[in-house]
Amino acid sequence: MEQNEESFLRALAERPFDRTLRLVFSDWLLESRDNHAVARGEAISLFEKGTLSALERRKLTKLQETHGRAWLGPLGARVEREQCRFEGGLLKTVCFPSNMPAADYAALVGEPRLALVDTLRILPGRVAAEVGQFLSHPVLGRVIELEGDLDTITLTKNTKYTLKGVVSVAAGKTVTIEPGTLIVGDKASLGTLVVQRGGKLIAEGTAAEPIVFTSALPEGEREAGDWGGVVLLGKAPINEAGGEAEVEGFTNPQLYGGDDPADNSGSLKYVRIEFGGIEIAPDNEINGLTLAGVGSGTKVDFVQVSNSLDDCFEFFGGTVNASHLVCYRNGDDGFDFDSGYVGSLQFLFLQQDPSGSDDSNGLECDNDSDEPTVTPVTNPKISNITLCGQNGDQPKQQYGFLFRRGFHATVTNALVVGFEAGVDIRDAETEVTLTNSLFLDMSVQPIAYVEDKPKTDDGNPDEDDDGDFDEIAWFEEGAGNDVTGPDMAGCFASTPAPGPAAMIPGGAPVGSGADASATFIGAFEDASDTWLDGWTSFASN
Repeated sequence: MEQNEESFLRALAERPFDRTLRLVFSDWLLESRDNHAVARGEAISLFEKGTLSALERRKLTKLQETHGRAWLGPLGARVEREQCRFEGGLLKTVCFPSNMPAADYAALVGEPRLALVDTLRILPGRVAAEVGQFLSHPVLGRVIELEGDLDTITLTKNTKYTLKGVVSVAAGKTVTIEPGTLIVGDKASLGTLVVQRGGKLIAEGTAAEPIVFTSALPEGEREAGDWGGVVLLGKAPINEAGGEAEVEGFTNPQLYGGDDPADNSGSLKYVRIEFGGIEIAPDNEINGLTLAGVGSGTKVDFVQVSNSLDDCFEFFGGTVNASHLVCYRNGDDGFDFDSGYVGSLQFLFLQQDPSGSDDSNGLECDNDSDEPTVTPVTNPKISNITLCGQNGDQPKQQYGFLFRRGFHATVTNALVVGFEAGVDIRDAETEVTLTNSLFLDMSVQPIAYVEDKPKTDDGNPDEDDDGDFDEIAWFEEGAGNDVTGPDMAGCFASTPAPGPAAMIPGGAPVGSGADASATFIGAFEDASDTWLDGWTSFASN
């Protein structure tokens, strides 16, 4: 900063402003002592700019545009230049240091001139619990940017939040999100929300006011991979060596797993997660919703993942139960299970992207690729699912069910429509029971490929990859299984109508906490079953 600029600012600072909160240029932070700025002249009032002359205001605005960042409140150690940047001139972006005292937050409550501020950025380190009252300010701004570790806090629906980088809910902290709240992920910084082991996310929307995690770009410009996703890391058992592992999709280790089957990571209800799955490295994407080592104390119900670059839902071990899950236009698989997942799932719906070119499957299910018999064996109980494929032959193989690598499961009341083939079972250690299920309108094979060729490295669908196991006989021997059924054209509509015209009788659901009354095939009893209504979105961009 030039000497005449600093003199101008120092002169302003000597005026008798009556506000305790100050706007401070970090260029003045030439030294620090006891974690507070020493340089003189830190007292340019945020709210008293009316006392400045027009010339002084122009000078101040010019400095803000030139030097690009400012701070509100008492200052800690110096922070890197790029962490706080003005955009658009005076009072557009204001940054809060993580050590800002509660009294300073309290001083802001009731201050209507906060409406001047477009964006608030809460800096890495921690977000003080006292900020919760401030964030609920009725006229407060437009966007609050969240970075780093969050303290216990409530996010309110009157404000839009931006995730900058990996935003974490640390052990012992709880982030609560009000119904109707909008959270967007920043693409440049790979915005992602991670709930660490011992942390909790309470995100409970309603059918009328769902909580939405989505792209920061405007409607019409959004696409898969615009940001990361939502990741819950728990302390429930997994089958990885040592009982813990690093979750995929991150460059910095994010650990999950433990010895508490009833671990509680919070609750998700009426939540949408859209346009996520950003690629952080070649062939390394974050899923829409990742549940890694999540325990049965966690509640997951009415959650939609749409337009994800990777899987919609992936379960890495754990014991969590979930229901009413919706996957729309997945980039990879719809629902993915591995690492010893043993929970129960009911009412799952998938509509694949008809333009997708990857080998995307409805369910892709593994135990372990290196040790297929390692325990706990991945062994979920799955009932009442409707999987709508791409409705045509694709360049790569895509199956309703891909079971492999020692996976075990019990699946019932499944309605699988419009894939290349209904199922592929690989590896001798894999054991699945399938009953009361329909495979309809497959584009190549009505049930499975006849695997009568020797196995090679080419991975062709007619190669024997399961030790002479006969998938067709296995399907036909399952009680209530069939390849004939009603017209399901609504599966592939731009706004899906996946309920059959009339109920398709099925069997008793399986698993812990299952709705025993759902003795029908598919996720929807009939065309009048409208649990998708109100809270879901099927926008493609």
